Amino acid sequence: MERVYLKKAEDYGNSGAIERSVASLLDNCGMDLDYRGKKVVVKPNMLRKCRPEDRITTDPSVIAAVLGYLSEHGADDVTVFDSPGGVNTRESILASYRACGFAGPAEKYGAELSCDMSYTEIQLSGGATVPISNTILAADYVFNVCKLKTHSMAGLTASVKNLFGAVPGAIKAEVHLRFPERDAFCRRICEICAAAKPTVSICDAVIGMEGDGPSAGEPRKIGFLAASKDPYVLDRVLADLLGMRPEEAGTVEASISMGLAPEDVSEIETAGDSISHITDLKRAKSSEFDFSGSLPAFIRPLYKAVSKRVAARPKVNTAECVGCGRCAEACPNKAIVIRDRKAHIDNSKCIKCYCCHELCPVKAVHVKKSVLRMVAR
Repeated sequence: MERVYLKKAEDYGNSGAIERSVASLLDNCGMDLDYRGKKVVVKPNMLRKCRPEDRITTDPSVIAAVLGYLSEHGADDVTVFDSPGGVNTRESILASYRACGFAGPAEKYGAELSCDMSYTEIQLSGGATVPISNTILAADYVFNVCKLKTHSMAGLTASVKNLFGAVPGAIKAEVHLRFPERDAFCRRICEICAAAKPTVSICDAVIGMEGDGPSAGEPRKIGFLAASKDPYVLDRVLADLLGMRPEEAGTVEASISMGLAPEDVSEIETAGDSISHITDLKRAKSSEFDFSGSLPAFIRPLYKAVSKRVAARPKVNTAECVGCGRCAEACPNKAIVIRDRKAHIDNSKCIKCYCCHELCPVKAVHVKKSVLRMVAR
């Protein structure tokens, strides 16, 4: 089992400190290689076009540190690649790279910003097929550079969930539609991560996000960087540091059930700095209602059936909505229409994937807390 390495990092202001910490993490992970003549892909979290200070995406200082490390080790064919959800054009993807602060580091270190949305259908271990980016598949090395955040559907997004970006643009909606249930979707994410074959995963947890992540939550200073060659054990450690039980983090729960990570976090060896556990993390409203684990076993099936009908759901604040249509474009089941320049959700069609919530550029889509959770409180 691979180790997880941890380094304290108080802020992004000292780029030299970030560079040294990232270099130390990568050295410890055995990434001090000669990359000349090899195709290297750096995969940040670029959920959508936004500013670095929104803390929605991987901080550009961390991306710059990874690109600098690769440059120092002879890398001469480096591509920065991510695929925001929804309909993308070359211009919109480049605009996202620039807004998120990735264009500057890419230019400095001679890396390409990829807008290639071509893909190949790959059969997963579970038998399903999914489209995986040709840019990812062609890489000799994939450096997976994620952001630590809560997530409205999966509970947590970190290194494993970040590889859902290997599924190009609007096609993500098809995957959501094919696997609408949280458990099945998170298992597919674990399989997609395996298909993407990340060489190493680096987590930006300097300032993460809590509450209604991955885009409408609140920035939270967490204060460290982490890395491992194994994305599943890395996420198991990250969930533990955030005070999250495995069942609260869908991909972590799935990875344990699939034998990819241990249930007991003490089985994972960590090295580097000692990081304090967070005890007051705000969860996403949509993920807070499931307390079935505390119920007797014979009641849980009934609870699960009822919870589906009264679960948290996305709701548009029409006073805040600007009618851009991004949510309607991304909605897997076409449950959203733009009428009178406002988005409207048909709850009978909504599969509660929260793509609309993630991609709304003005945070006009809110999560209405579940009836069960309100009653429980």
